[in-house]
Amino acid sequence: MVNAQRLARLYPETFEAPSYEELSTLKVNDGVKVCMNNERFWVLIKSIKGKTITGAVDNYLVNNDLAVGEIITVRFSNVFDTNFN
Repeated sequence: MVNAQRLARLYPETFEAPSYEELSTLKVNDGVKVCMNNERFWVLIKSIKGKTITGAVDNYLVNNDLAVGEIITVRFSNVFDTNFN
């Protein structure tokens, strides 16, 4: 899983990631975009514990073996974008 926060620190002029303040307002059924194997995809949040998100893959993937609906766990640092419901 790619660390979006690290990329934002390394390339502040060209890369943006949500702040930890924004991420702390996430709730169940919100969406987060993450990146794995050079593929960004949405995850629908099922639970949040501290800075760890458990959610379901929410779109079809080409470069990963994850299926729509598959449950994965990511950290706040892996979030590239948010979609608040």
